[in-house]
Amino acid sequence: MNILKKIFSKKITIMIVPHHNVKIFQFKIPLTIAILLLLIIVLVISYSIYIIKCNIDYRVAQEAVKTLQDKVFVLNEQFKKLQDRVQKFAEQEKKLREMVGYKNKKALIEGSGVGGPTKDDQRVLENLLSSEVKKEDIKETLNKMMTEIELREQSFKEVEKHILKQRSIWAATPKGLPLKGYVTSTFGYRKMVLDYMGDSDNNEKKDWHMGIDIANRIGSNIRATADGKVVFTGRLGGYGLLVILDHGYGFTTRYAHCSKILVKKGDEVKRGDVIALVGATGHTTGPHVHYEVRRYGKAIDPATIDPHIYARK
Repeated sequence: MNILKKIFSKKITIMIVPHHNVKIFQFKIPLTIAILLLLIIVLVISYSIYIIKCNIDYRVAQEAVKTLQDKVFVLNEQFKKLQDRVQKFAEQEKKLREMVGYKNKKALIEGSGVGGPTKDDQRVLENLLSSEVKKEDIKETLNKMMTEIELREQSFKEVEKHILKQRSIWAATPKGLPLKGYVTSTFGYRKMVLDYMGDSDNNEKKDWHMGIDIANRIGSNIRATADGKVVFTGRLGGYGLLVILDHGYGFTTRYAHCSKILVKKGDEVKRGDVIALVGATGHTTGPHVHYEVRRYGKAIDPATIDPHIYARK
């Protein structure tokens, strides 16, 4: 205790020596005060260093926040564009779902397969979230994503166009018979029913039948076998009262021997629409409809495009 008292009771002399011929200043202060002053100086310096460091960190943080704000702005702008694209995809997906007959999204997914993000997609997302990525890099990455979406959208439109075309072809392709009844004559060679040349020995003769004859009561409904447009109505030689429909893609159909025609030239009809009534006009032995299918003007056997046609009679 005496030793400490002895040490702290000592004084130190501080001298200030100017460069010019000026009197030297000197003064004495107790050792305790000198130590306190030294500690205060050290604390002040330490605190100053701490404040400077905090100020530097604050500025760095400000710059980091500004950089993040820029990235968020870029992401937000691109996200809006992506949202618009996704919305368009949703609308197109709905149209396609209606085209292929799916009533809900679950059915479309179950009927189409499965999917999910690829490793490349996950890597892109991780890179976008990385603090080391620059704003320009984000723009470039998102632009690449937009380009990919546009390419997929173009492919999507091509699929949609293909489906529309196939649907249109299907609607234009004659299916089934124009009415229920008894098939009295099929497509191809048959024994001659009427001898237009006056030859009584007609049992040995055969003629080429260019359609199908379906017998039913007079006044029975005759229906269109595909979507199409009425291009002819009226009386035509042995056909009697005749209706001709043009279905597009080279398909036309003829409905002959009608008793009454219910459509007029230029009308648009759908598959199943009633277009005429069964009759016995023209060259015929009884009430029936003579049904022809032609492709690019040439008569073809309806069974070649609808193998089950006779099963529906």
